Amino acid sequence: MKNLAAGFLPRLVAVALLVLASSPPTVTAEKPSCREFGSGKELMKAANTSDVFVMVTKEGEKPGEVDNKEWSSLCEGYTATSSQKMKGLVIGYVLGKKHPNIAKKLGVEDDDEWPSFVIVKKGTKGKELPENGIKYTGEGKETKDLAEFIMNETPSKFGQ
Repeated sequence: MKNLAAGFLPRLVAVALLVLASSPPTVTAEKPSCREFGSGKELMKAANTSDVFVMVTKEGEKPGEVDNKEWSSLCEGYTATSSQKMKGLVIGYVLGKKHPNIAKKLGVEDDDEWPSFVIVKKGTKGKELPENGIKYTGEGKETKDLAEFIMNETPSKFGQ
């Protein structure tokens, strides 16, 4: 009996490993997150497959800092919303002083007006900006105002 078990166990382990190795990988939906766009190329790559909501802000005003509570709240709502409802939307920011060329391309180069918000629609090409960028022109810059703007201009179900 000992010899039977000794030969059987290694074969059982080998079969189990073979089955696991031949199984397709499990695909999980990527959790949305707010991110910094470090180049115009990176932003436009995101716009190839998704609508992109961009905040252009001053140096040192990264999301999460005290003076950007509304942006932090927006990002928390975005990351808490299911991936399915946020499918097709990327949210990010650009540090305008660090990347003035991106701010100019988005048509929001005046740093006295920062933070500024723009939606770049899916499929937009760089040469189509700033004309085809949708600038947020609302009075309020609270989370609810920005979320409403996103839902009015994109098919996303932000915060729902």
